[in-house]
Amino acid sequence: DANFSTITKVMDEQGQERLKNLKSFYDEYLGISEKVFALTLKNQNNEARLLSAGAARQAANKFEETLDAITKRAVEDMDKENQLTTEYYQSTMFFLIALLVFSVAASVGMAIWIIVTINKALNSAVEIASSVSSASQQVSSTSQSLSEGASEQAASIEEISASIEEMSSSVLQNSNAAEETNR
Repeated sequence: DANFSTITKVMDEQGQERLKNLKSFYDEYLGISEKVFALTLKNQNNEARLLSAGAARQAANKFEETLDAITKRAVEDMDKENQLTTEYYQSTMFFLIALLVFSVAASVGMAIWIIVTINKALNSAVEIASSVSSASQQVSSTSQSLSEGASEQAASIEEISASIEEMSSSVLQNSNAAEETNR
């Protein structure tokens, strides 16, 4: 009785009705079996055989038919649950594959974005380095020109100084010669 009440709780109305019928057929069969056993003990074997082959067989057949119907329904329900589980598994698997593909695509997209960003930064650094190098060459060239100009001016100043000394020496000689002539 405890097993029947436990099983009844998980069944639908039709299943509960079948289970009640199964229990009543089983109880009917047990009642008839007890009568057959009592008749056998009284040595009324013919009556026991007739009861066993007639009413007991009918109760057993009803029990088996009901049990087969319950079993068939349970198998059908299990097949439906199996199909639902398979569909759920497939949809979950599809979702996971889609999520994996999306994750890989997002990762590739992020990697490309990072590479492009780093590449832009490196190109900017190269351009800055190139500009600094060009400016450095211009400063070097200007410094070289200034240095050459300063050297040329120094040489010119030396030539002017030498010319002034030579003129000074000529003026002194002329002055000495003029003094000599005046004397």
